[in-house]
Amino acid sequence: MPPQSDQRRARARSSSPLRAHLCSRLTPPSARAPAGLGHAFTAHPRPDVARGRMVGWSWASKASMDGIAAEIWEWDQQSGEALHRTPVELKAAIAPHDFALTDDWYIFAHNAMELELAGFVSGRKGPVDCLVTTGGEVLLQLVGRPDGAAAGEQHLVHTGDPYFNIHHATAFDDSAAADGDGARALRLFTAGWPRVGKGPFLGDWGGDVPSYDDGKIAATRLFESTITLRRDGAHTVEKVAVAGGACIDHPHVDPRYDGTPSCRYVHMSLCNTPGESGSPPIGYLRYDLREGESVRWWAPHGTFCEELVVIPKEGGGGGDDEADAWLAGMMYDSTRGRSCLGIFDAAALEDGPVCRLWLKTPVPHGLHGCFSPELAHEF
Repeated sequence: MPPQSDQRRARARSSSPLRAHLCSRLTPPSARAPAGLGHAFTAHPRPDVARGRMVGWSWASKASMDGIAAEIWEWDQQSGEALHRTPVELKAAIAPHDFALTDDWYIFAHNAMELELAGFVSGRKGPVDCLVTTGGEVLLQLVGRPDGAAAGEQHLVHTGDPYFNIHHATAFDDSAAADGDGARALRLFTAGWPRVGKGPFLGDWGGDVPSYDDGKIAATRLFESTITLRRDGAHTVEKVAVAGGACIDHPHVDPRYDGTPSCRYVHMSLCNTPGESGSPPIGYLRYDLREGESVRWWAPHGTFCEELVVIPKEGGGGGDDEADAWLAGMMYDSTRGRSCLGIFDAAALEDGPVCRLWLKTPVPHGLHGCFSPELAHEF
């Protein structure tokens, strides 16, 4: 993004009523912090393009550390008006990093983690040093959306699986996967680690520099979880690694299809195809949810690839997801000592970038970007 003056930046920010509203409501006044422990807002709000909404949630830890007091918010994207507010207690000691959204559900995946509160409050340890994984199962919590078919419902689904969720690509209601007798099914696609034991969070990243040899750092894989809700409460979840078990990270979908059964393609960073160990991303991968096929692009030797941003093409998105989008990703060329922004056609990822916008200097490793059409139209 080219540099802007403060005046132009302020004007661009104020061009969206929702952006201004969110900036003033990141900690909604009704989200009271129990016992003064403080409150926060999710780092991953999600757009519901079909309804014209932005969805996010505020949260505060309970003093007992046995739950999270949260409120899920839905705003109108044009006016910024808060349309729905759903109070909920999340059944976790640590707030989840991400969440997923379908037409009917909010989905939270709770990793088995605890916070060593004494070390954190006293300042003897940093936040990450105070986080520990317990080796327990992931718990899935489903909360019905206020104007969906599951309004007023809540369900907890025990996975019996000590894996670890990081970022959710998408989720959607899937009636075809239901097995009858009033059962309902959802599919959830998540980047995560296959198994996490008891110990310090990110403990395998210790040392002066990370060691990627011999699987010392767990590979991040794309998981497909089929969640079945049954009337008798005997809910089940089946999880499998997809995309060939490749080591990936930061999966994203076209926001026009996020949360809907029309979603077909997941775009992500690619580290290695054996999926044996975590390693730096050196390419990109597109996974076809419908056909189960993967398309890859490997960067030139010495080039490292950052997280992708999916940018819908103007005029597209009329029906099913046909990869009618641009993909933008920062890349660092270590042979040149420079960074560039690579632009890909999502439908032809394997052909490589259609252009590279070179910067004068290298850009440090980063993550999580977004695209704003309001800003783009100013230039």
